[in-house]
Amino acid sequence: VDFEDVLERALDRGCRIGQSGTSGNMGPFAYLQTEFHPGTVVELSKLTDARRHVFEGVAAAAVNWDGGDPVRTDWSV
Repeated sequence: VDFEDVLERALDRGCRIGQSGTSGNMGPFAYLQTEFHPGTVVELSKLTDARRHVFEGVAAAAVNWDGGDPVRTDWSV
């Protein structure tokens, strides 16, 4: 899936960019404000290898989380 194509389609459908940029080696991102669903912000980002690594770490940390202690300091889980 092409990031730029998806972003263009979202803008064509009425989303507005609230913030966008590039986060170092993780690549481009955009936070989209959606007028058709007030109060909702959608994060759109290019799934680079670096970003995939971060998302996999978040998913792994969530596997056995019981909902307690929401402040995580050990990301090596």
